[in-house]
Amino acid sequence: MKKTKGNFYLEKNGIGKHLIAEFYGCKNISSTFQVRKILKEAVEKMGATLLKVTIYKFHPQGLTAIALLAESHLSIHSWPEFNYVAIDIFTCGKQNPKLALEVLKEKYQPKQIKVIKLVRGK
Repeated sequence: MKKTKGNFYLEKNGIGKHLIAEFYGCKNISSTFQVRKILKEAVEKMGATLLKVTIYKFHPQGLTAIALLAESHLSIHSWPEFNYVAIDIFTCGKQNPKLALEVLKEKYQPKQIKVIKLVRGK
């Protein structure tokens, strides 16, 4: 796979770029207001087109948030009782999902991160 400077991977190497991230020891993961704000900032940073944000808050805790993009999606699933957040960033355009991931790192301040990078549709 040939990496490029501006893009995660060249278009000819697949249909899309997908990052799967696990954040451990996070902050700010319970507020739907904060999560909506964070999603919008992450989408804007990577240059994607936001179509809709949907958030479902579980009781007594946790949430699932999805930013539907013209280029695919960005999703966040939180478990406040474990200070854990699971993240998917999938784009099928020229956007760089790493830029969105940087925003999420800054906002959630995880103590530990695991990331899997996939090229979809290869």
